[in-house]
Amino acid sequence: MIGRYEQSRLKKLPAYSAANDLQNMILMHHMPDNKLLRQLYAESEVRQVKAILENFYANRSVQKVRAYNDNAQSNLYKAMKKLALPKYSVMCTKLLLSEIPDKEELKQLFGEFAENVEIILELYMAYKLKRKCLTNRICHPYRTACLANILGYDQSGDGMYASIMMEHDAIEDLLFVMGESSDHKGLKSLEIYINRYIPEQIKEPVSLLTNYYSIILGYLEFLYSISDEKITKEGLLRGLSFIKGKSSLLRNHVEKLAQLISENEIGEPILSKAKSLAYKNLYIPELAALAVQKDNYRLLESKMLDLADNAAGLQSVSDVDRINGILKLNLWSQQAYNLHSQFGPLNNYVMEIFNEALLLSQVLIVRDLLSPVYKTSYLVSALEKIKLLKEVLYV
Repeated sequence: MIGRYEQSRLKKLPAYSAANDLQNMILMHHMPDNKLLRQLYAESEVRQVKAILENFYANRSVQKVRAYNDNAQSNLYKAMKKLALPKYSVMCTKLLLSEIPDKEELKQLFGEFAENVEIILELYMAYKLKRKCLTNRICHPYRTACLANILGYDQSGDGMYASIMMEHDAIEDLLFVMGESSDHKGLKSLEIYINRYIPEQIKEPVSLLTNYYSIILGYLEFLYSISDEKITKEGLLRGLSFIKGKSSLLRNHVEKLAQLISENEIGEPILSKAKSLAYKNLYIPELAALAVQKDNYRLLESKMLDLADNAAGLQSVSDVDRINGILKLNLWSQQAYNLHSQFGPLNNYVMEIFNEALLLSQVLIVRDLLSPVYKTSYLVSALEKIKLLKEVLYV
């Protein structure tokens, strides 16, 4: 996917080969020789670089480096390229320009759910929701809907999976902006929202794809934003106790989240770390378990479309967001692999997603090693990225 493109850009730089060799040596905890280092650093910096690497190696154990699988399929990447076809791109341009396509256009993709999708589009446009890359937020679910169509999820032509993907973020995106502060930013009316805006046929899959843990922690973030209280682990637990009675739909999620937070050390920034912890230990594992329980692996595949589309937009976000996106790709591929399912379509994507996570990680590191200025600072930055991406880079 986008990892190949970014790598191809870096390969055009004269020092790419040296930077890539240096990355490989660092990952294996080998000390590069002076000949290699002089291709990237001034003579006066070589000793400093070695000192930095010695410090890095001294505080870390040697692990087996993961390898890129050249035999993996690239079906998802091919599907993404098909979004340039007029069938999909014309409507996408309208959404980018904050225009709502007419019903006949919507019916071609969403079938019997077109009228409901139109309502969701109107809500996204009314609240002017944007992504971190500053484009209209609705374009992300629209692209995932197109991918579901391209990959043949809707064999019957009813547009059900395209509609599921169109609404997979809707609860999380719209609940807070539609809810008033007096209504606890929408938490009290969560079930009312679901019943009003999500068709009966897709309520369950949309609800299962919704990250309610993020919604809960997002509400606590709102509460802290209107108070002078410092965010602490104890404060989060008190907040969860307060939320527990606000929505019967969220009670089970609140209890699981409270238990997870109470049993783990959470560093700064606490809310961000709590969200990552819940995503890794609750949301994705539960989604995988439900896929097995309901014998519906399309559910886990649908989450893959969400992650893959987000990963394709990582060029436009900060390094922190990039790393989080890469870790989510890796987590999905691990969970999907560990199911050892007999569902071929799901299995075909596992290595493709893992390859993307690995390639995006390597691109981030090599990019830093190729910096033309502040070279030792960028070296340290690359090493810090290796620490954060260890789950992707090492077996």
